[in-house]
Amino acid sequence: MATPSAPPDRGLRLSYLRHFINEHGGEAEFAGKTTAQVCFEFVVPLTKPSELSLVDHVANDPMTASFVGPANWYVSHAWQYLFLETVDSLERFFADRDLSDDAVLWFCVFNNNQHLASSYPFEYWSTTFKDSLAAIGNMVMIMHPWNDPIVLRRSWCVFEVYVAVTMGARFEIALAHDQEATFLSDITIYNAFSKMLATIKCEDSVATVPSDRDGIFTLIRAETSFIAVDRLIFSTLTHWIKQTLEASIASASSSLEKASRWRYLGVIHDALNDHAASERCFQAAVTLFLAAHGPLNEETLLLQSLAAFARAYQRTPQSEWEPRLRSTLSTALQHLGETHPTTLAARSNVVSSLCHNDAHAEALPLALEDFDVRRSLYGLCDWRTMSAMSTVGLVYVSQHEAYRASRWLRKALGLQVTHLCREHNDTIGTKSRLVDALLQMGDGVQARALAESVVASRARTYGATHPRTVACRINLAASVLMTGDAALASAQMLALTTTLGADDPTRLAVQLNLGVAYAMQAQWANALASFIDAFASAPCKVTAWLLYGFAVHAPLPVSKKGLTLVRDFIISSSDAQPETWPTRCMACYTPVTGTLRPSRLMRFCQHDPKETTWKMTLPPRRYFYEADLCATETAHYDDIDGLFAAYERHCDMHNDQRTLDAFLAAMPTPMLSRALIALQDLVATPDTSLLLDWPTIVLRRAPALASTMANLRSLLPLQPSLSAVAVSGTDLVYLGPLAAMTTAMTVVFCSDQTTDLAWTHWVRDFGRRCPRLRVLEIRASVGDNLGLIQPLLDILAYPALRLLSLRGDFLLDVASIAVLHAWLERGGDRGLRLDGTQFADAADPLLYNALHTIRSFVEFRVRNVRGLSWLLPALRSASQLRTLDLSGHGSLCPNAIAALLPHWPHLQTLDLSRNRFDSYHDVVPLMSAMGQCPMLRHVVLQQCKLPQSVISPLLGCISAWPSLRRLDLACTGLYLPARAFRAMVTALVACPDFAFLSVCFPLLTDAMWRDIVPTLGAGLLRWRRITFSECQPTAVQVLQLLRRLLEHNQQAFTVTCGTISSADALQNEYTGLLHELGLLPPPRASCVVAFEVEV
Repeated sequence: MATPSAPPDRGLRLSYLRHFINEHGGEAEFAGKTTAQVCFEFVVPLTKPSELSLVDHVANDPMTASFVGPANWYVSHAWQYLFLETVDSLERFFADRDLSDDAVLWFCVFNNNQHLASSYPFEYWSTTFKDSLAAIGNMVMIMHPWNDPIVLRRSWCVFEVYVAVTMGARFEIALAHDQEATFLSDITIYNAFSKMLATIKCEDSVATVPSDRDGIFTLIRAETSFIAVDRLIFSTLTHWIKQTLEASIASASSSLEKASRWRYLGVIHDALNDHAASERCFQAAVTLFLAAHGPLNEETLLLQSLAAFARAYQRTPQSEWEPRLRSTLSTALQHLGETHPTTLAARSNVVSSLCHNDAHAEALPLALEDFDVRRSLYGLCDWRTMSAMSTVGLVYVSQHEAYRASRWLRKALGLQVTHLCREHNDTIGTKSRLVDALLQMGDGVQARALAESVVASRARTYGATHPRTVACRINLAASVLMTGDAALASAQMLALTTTLGADDPTRLAVQLNLGVAYAMQAQWANALASFIDAFASAPCKVTAWLLYGFAVHAPLPVSKKGLTLVRDFIISSSDAQPETWPTRCMACYTPVTGTLRPSRLMRFCQHDPKETTWKMTLPPRRYFYEADLCATETAHYDDIDGLFAAYERHCDMHNDQRTLDAFLAAMPTPMLSRALIALQDLVATPDTSLLLDWPTIVLRRAPALASTMANLRSLLPLQPSLSAVAVSGTDLVYLGPLAAMTTAMTVVFCSDQTTDLAWTHWVRDFGRRCPRLRVLEIRASVGDNLGLIQPLLDILAYPALRLLSLRGDFLLDVASIAVLHAWLERGGDRGLRLDGTQFADAADPLLYNALHTIRSFVEFRVRNVRGLSWLLPALRSASQLRTLDLSGHGSLCPNAIAALLPHWPHLQTLDLSRNRFDSYHDVVPLMSAMGQCPMLRHVVLQQCKLPQSVISPLLGCISAWPSLRRLDLACTGLYLPARAFRAMVTALVACPDFAFLSVCFPLLTDAMWRDIVPTLGAGLLRWRRITFSECQPTAVQVLQLLRRLLEHNQQAFTVTCGTISSADALQNEYTGLLHELGLLPPPRASCVVAFEVEV
């Protein structure tokens, strides 16, 4: 029976290997035999009598027992290796270290009992190897061939490296003499080192027994990682490569051979990111080649380019390397030609150096040129062309053209995976650049998958703390953060902070991302600390604006502290682009200017975007302007005006009127209330027909009412577009901040007070202060009879102007009509209103022709104009007409209007108010013609005397107008009985957009009022104006209506309540009502109450 195998701490001396060979016939008998063959042909037969391991067998023989001793080196090798190569590797390894006499080897072929090996389970072998190596403490691995070691394809050999890692054992490698010669020959092949790194991946190893592989992998994953195992091999093999090259330099027989070795050693240092060492090596080679071949030799030029390239990658001043790079490229082009490999390499080095030093615009044309030349020379599938493609992608990434970069990088990556391999250094580099592009695009999911594989490869090749690995780890954490896993991202970035030194430039990106991760988890204090640390370490626009972006949305007191720091920085620093964020749009990749809203992220959002409310963020400087303006509750108006003027100048300087408009539309209560009071002397009685669709507060000639309305405004949010009235020449400064909100303006033109020059200056100031003006009404003061040639030339220059109204005794001559015609021909939606205007005799046909030729004419309002019958037929060609206002003409022929209506299929507003119809009998056919205009939205028949017979066709028309919004039947003499009123309301409630109703009642009693409100039903909840003419509701009745509106309405609305003879009566009648408003429930949503009282 065989006895147990020798204890793992016993082994055979190195000298026994040569004794063993000689005892079995010398090297000739072993030539070409693998270790496995030697085992079964020599070891097993030798130990057959004792059935012991060879170590035990030798120890039991007194003649050979001296070869046995305590093992001090554990040998790891593959049984596929040639036995003589293994012996040669070990003899060379120990001889180089002067350990030949002391080395006692634990060699599995000799130490394990080969007669019982097949009967032992996995647990026995794993324990044996682990215990033996742990006790010995030194391991040497045989690496054949040097660039694709067979030993690393065997799982048991990988297991031995794993034990070395977990036990902290010394790990060395040994190569045979012929392998060193092969290495020195192979290393001259470009990319040989990168190809070698790509082949080493222990996770791809195999075992003869598949269950052994599974057991080994389970142990490795439980106690360490394949990355750690690979890293130990990489570092050891890299050390051997550098040592071997340095030794070959010392022993080189010629200066050219020595120069060549310096070059390849520089390439190794460059691949390891040690650019200072690579520059030293390249410069040494340059010196030797210059002496041997002069400055125009291809090798000299290549090495000069490489030395400058290494200098550039150390981030030295551009003047220290760019001239050398460009000079070398120019010389190579001149003496070697464009397609010579040295020229190609020199151009590539220029591109890479420029990119590394952020000169991307200079690099792009050279990169594209380099790719074109390489593609024409080598085709797409050559590694040199693929590398050029990847470089082009890198340049586009650096220029923030992510979509274009991703196309280049995806193409390059696909080719590199196919023709190089997944783990090749070039492939991993391209994959890393693609991660950058995906992060710019906001695609965190794809970026994360790629980043994980890149980090694993970089950590295995360079180590976890190498700069290349750290950069990839930062990208991985950023992609994890972008996918929403803030907890994991913060853990990854905390691990990075312990790795990076306080002065490491990459630490800033980690701190900023960590702040974002904390903020996503509502860890406000930690987030603030991270952003402040980043700002303190690098106080610049990037860190300040990111701190602001966090603080402006954080809760108090976190936000206050952060905003204070940012405000101090903004005040103390200059910024030529205060509206431009230090970030780029995810759709077009240009710098974001103005208000920031990350809507592009919704494309990659994993949750339902309908449930997401994105926050909008003002640039810091504008935020502080608006914060100061909002904090002016007790400030004097002059102070407010000064603040607003500063803000207005800022917005004008940076072409940002829209933001100013948005701020004014949401202006805070105290500031707006004082501005409203300041307006009271300017506001007169505008034509409310211009204001129907705008939430509006109109202040009439009652100062007491103005203050009361301001009190009402303080109860409810207000977002008005204002209509203002001013006398020409009035100082518009009194409009204050409300000027920018003004979209409609009435100007009372006084010829006796306004010279042409003064008018011109006033108009220009008016246009600057009211840039949103779309509706302009010019009124002639009483007694004026004017031509408007010069004023029109200035007024019609406003770009936003779409509707012009002339009211009063204006005399339009030929020149005035020409100006009007030119304005109408500009295109777009144009409208013209003439009220009381007179025409010179020669102007009539000109106006007719002007109206007849404008096909896109959309709005025409004519009141109190003589000879309207000759003008209306000119509008037959205005097929786009949407508004026709013939109110106040006095007398109209219903049949003439009915005949024209079919020509205007898009008509939306028809106003025939204050007209006498020639015959009641013609009104019913007119009503029928109106029923054929399905797009009508506003029907105004106010003060038209209508017969009761039109009630039935009118109710029929309402059902034919699905978009009806306003119906005005006030003062028509058409009195609706309760049944007819209910029928009308029922029809109007079916119109989803209906909002304004004016009807007539002979008497409005409390009983009838109580009946009206329920009758309106659901329609009342969306209606915005109800006018009860020829009656006067009491304050209690109005309060009942307002209470219902406030309880349910979510839009603006207006209540107009008849007429009152004096301002005093107005104030007395409604004072109690306005006090009662304080008892009303708050609105369910932001809405506007515009309480208008006609005086």
